[in-house]
Amino acid sequence: MEHSQEFLKLVEGVQANVREVSVDDTIDRVSKGAKLIDVREDNEWETAHAECSVHLGRGIIERDIVSAFPEKDTELILYCGGGFRSALAADNLQKMGYTNVWSMAGGWTAWNEARAQIAPESSKKPYSVIDWLPYIGGLFAGCGVSIIALGLFIVRNPSDGLLYVAIVLFAVAIMCGSVAFIFRNRANRPD
Repeated sequence: MEHSQEFLKLVEGVQANVREVSVDDTIDRVSKGAKLIDVREDNEWETAHAECSVHLGRGIIERDIVSAFPEKDTELILYCGGGFRSALAADNLQKMGYTNVWSMAGGWTAWNEARAQIAPESSKKPYSVIDWLPYIGGLFAGCGVSIIALGLFIVRNPSDGLLYVAIVLFAVAIMCGSVAFIFRNRANRPD
């Protein structure tokens, strides 16, 4: 991804205040108790992340860091995709009083190049009932269409019972779609 000159200037302005650490040093420090924090977006985290990391995305880290790590001298190593967002987040944490904050040089790209451990669950996105509702709705809609087709084209005189069943199936399909839409929008709603 190409970064704008304005963004690069912003990062350049904080890099003098932020200490960086390599992937190898990160692994060593984490084994001794340092906390590795992934500041990337949710979708980046869900795709894959470092095995020993916790997720506090760039959009919420300043809000949630104190409850996650109340001790201001805790060693925190932040990483993002390439080291820019983590530098910005590290600078803000230092402004909040954290005294042992580092940005991992090269970020996720460097972590992958070093073939460091990736969380096994990274490649698996958990499914919920909400994920399946559109498919369930489609199944009911398909059943309703099949019943109407059977009644109209084969029997040529659909009974009232088949028509009522088709209407109920369509209603269930619409409800499944509506519930899925509502819950997906709630999950994606900003704070």
